Amino acid sequence: MDYSRFDAIELSSEDEEEEEEKRLICERRAAHDAVRRAMESRKRGDAREEIFGLGAGHHGEDVVSLREYAWEDGEREVRVCVELPEEDMSIISSGFRSHSLNVELCGTRRYRFAVAELSMEIRPNQSECFIDEYGRRLVCKIVKFGKCPWSVLACT
Repeated sequence: MDYSRFDAIELSSEDEEEEEEKRLICERRAAHDAVRRAMESRKRGDAREEIFGLGAGHHGEDVVSLREYAWEDGEREVRVCVELPEEDMSIISSGFRSHSLNVELCGTRRYRFAVAELSMEIRPNQSECFIDEYGRRLVCKIVKFGKCPWSVLACT
């Protein structure tokens, strides 16, 4: 009796099983990679929230992000003005880095203004924030590292 025909059928079914197994492994890898990328993205988001202060405040109180601003480009500095939602606010802290700024304010609620990625490098130790004499605007004086003009304030 010639068994070669049965051997061929058995080999082809083994090949199909191997292909199915490979396909399942590829699907599982893709699903695992998608979960890993989502977790990394979430971790980066958490780190940004911690660094730039988005979300809840230090003691669990909500922090309102101030997102609307006007800015003016000068030769040596950039001025950013943010309308304050209430009067009699004070600056709790301000922090400048080479490409970012973060300002925390306090009134009846906590507020925060942050620019995570400025378009150019700045001089953090010479930059400052203050509330104007009328108490209606936060003004950030950002000293440029170079004299070149800025076409945009923040990278998106």
